[in-house]
Amino acid sequence: MAPEYLSNNMTLRTDVPDVNTRSHAMDVCIPFTTTELYKRRFMYSGPYAWNHLPHSIKDCKSLDAVKSALKPHV
Repeated sequence: MAPEYLSNNMTLRTDVPDVNTRSHAMDVCIPFTTTELYKRRFMYSGPYAWNHLPHSIKDCKSLDAVKSALKPHV
């Protein structure tokens, strides 16, 4: 569902060996950082925000379903 330029820079946790598999199948890896400045970048804050969404939103099958499910959270 994401544009190619974004999805090419994100890795699902299920695609990484030796990562805790108790997370949701659609969770993405959050890059390790030691600076607060890097945490403001989209490549860190985007996966962080996505991983903290309810599972019901991550399980939506269409963009319209995601939009309507996000309304109560925005």
